[in-house]
Amino acid sequence: MIRSATSHFTTDMEQKLWKLIGFGALVLILIICTLVVIHWAVSFFDWAALDKGDLPTWVGATGTVGTLAGTLWIVNAAYRKEVTQARLHAAGFMLRLVNARGAIERVCRSLHIDAQKDRGEASITICVFDLDKIKLWTATDLMPMAPLSSRKVGQLAEAGDQIATAIRALEMVREGDDSLDTPEKRKEFAIRLHFLLSGTSRLLEDGIDLCDHARRALHMNSG
Repeated sequence: MIRSATSHFTTDMEQKLWKLIGFGALVLILIICTLVVIHWAVSFFDWAALDKGDLPTWVGATGTVGTLAGTLWIVNAAYRKEVTQARLHAAGFMLRLVNARGAIERVCRSLHIDAQKDRGEASITICVFDLDKIKLWTATDLMPMAPLSSRKVGQLAEAGDQIATAIRALEMVREGDDSLDTPEKRKEFAIRLHFLLSGTSRLLEDGIDLCDHARRALHMNSG
């Protein structure tokens, strides 16, 4: 699930980027070739001997260059619009990630204590309560931000999966999982879950940084 989500975002953005680069390179090559031909014509062609019937051909060639340049401008404008929409979505998503990171940090502190001293079911109940307050996201929620950074969006998808896994694990413990029937086993469980959620917190931090950068970019452009 984690690898497929990350791969999906990365593949989609790579295809868009290479298409844009390829199209831009093609247009640039055509423009350069046309300018070289025009320069050669101006330097060496006998314009006095040019038949009036040939003029539409030259005008058409010039128009083709203009059309290509206009197409490139349209593609670039569409990409800028897509990035702006992605920034708006990311700016609105930032508070959601900040709240999630806060809940994760509280759970990590609690698990750190549990790793030193077994506090039983009460501690697990508090952890589940904190994680349940997180409004988990889906791939559909994250997709609009992909133009900003497919890597970080993929990391957010991974973080969401890790939080869901942690919730299921904690609920199993609260319901009396037989595999954690001793204080030593529960301490080991707390250590492992603390390690997992510490990594999740770092992924969320990168996501918050992405959203904050988008928010500041919108503020600068509006000013």
